Amino acid sequence: MNPQLKHDITEALKRDYKAVQKGQYLNRVECPSCHKREAFTSTDKPWVIKCGRSNKCGDSWHVKELFPEFFETWTERYQPKTEQERNENPTAVADGYLRDGRGFDLIKIRGWYTQEYYHDHELNEGTTTVRFKMPNGFNERFLDKPQRFGKQKSRTVGDYKGRAWVPPVFTLQDLATAEEIWVVEGIFDAIAHYHAGNIAVSNISSSNYPSLLLQEIQKQCAQGKRPRIIWAQDSDRAGRTAILKFRDRAERDGWKCGAAQPPSEQYDWNDLLQRDQLTDKDIEKYLHYGDLLLAKTASAKALLMYNHRPSREFWFTYEAGIWWWKLDMDAYDKEVRSYEKEGGEPLTAEQRDLALKSAGCVTQICTALPRPLYFQANQRT
Repeated sequence: MNPQLKHDITEALKRDYKAVQKGQYLNRVECPSCHKREAFTSTDKPWVIKCGRSNKCGDSWHVKELFPEFFETWTERYQPKTEQERNENPTAVADGYLRDGRGFDLIKIRGWYTQEYYHDHELNEGTTTVRFKMPNGFNERFLDKPQRFGKQKSRTVGDYKGRAWVPPVFTLQDLATAEEIWVVEGIFDAIAHYHAGNIAVSNISSSNYPSLLLQEIQKQCAQGKRPRIIWAQDSDRAGRTAILKFRDRAERDGWKCGAAQPPSEQYDWNDLLQRDQLTDKDIEKYLHYGDLLLAKTASAKALLMYNHRPSREFWFTYEAGIWWWKLDMDAYDKEVRSYEKEGGEPLTAEQRDLALKSAGCVTQICTALPRPLYFQANQRT
């Protein structure tokens, strides 16, 4: 971690959130969510602020959310001072951004990128960039105050339709013999999954179905054996729509599919890596969210929710409507007894699901998704 950046973050936490430094930790940090002074972080790597009130709050915040101003001028902070230093380390700014701004282990991704420069002639503004090579061009991210360029925080040069960015450590044979391939939107998301131990590729945009890459992978696959495709686009509306569309198209082409979703539109996969929320246990949860998205009927979604967290009745959303699921216990017991009579053996998972399907009552209670505009809260309760 850059020493000056660590110093700036530490002092800001002491100043704005009343942090107290003690040994290897900053303690008594005022939690940005519940405002209780029970949050903490490491003094060595003060990236994530975690609230110690695990039952009543338990939120975590990345320092980029608290102090965005520290993560806007990468060239100013990381550019070597002399020409000799710049020649010795031509990617110093990109390295700093990827390590301290994205949470990546540079040893794992060394040689995957170059440091470049982009200049907008209309605005007469320029910025250092980190560039990744694409099959027919490149994709580069703007590093210095990207808001100057409007909504454009990065740019892709070259035709990438039907293609994807693949981490350079993976060959087509590696992809063909993998159990699963995650298809995510951003290159940084793919790198985040690589850090988490998953094979992931970036389709760059939720509008880009990687048909050419899938065709190339299929040619390398053994007869009748293909990897499962996990569609893991962002969790906004465009990403969710793309997942459903891609799933249907891929299944028509003979691919087995799954899906995964971040828990909120607020975070992408790289955000979750930086918040230490891309563990194996977390991945299971995100795959469950993907299963819910892919459910082809309201009943199928309700059954997935019940199996994940049993409750005799609950509400849920499906296809822009609100539904209610309720388990008829008398009907369920009757179904269970009918299976037990046949062999006397305990129910299999398949028999249990059949019993739940038969006894679960699904009713649509609203044909729209109401959006709360405000709420009232009693601060004491």
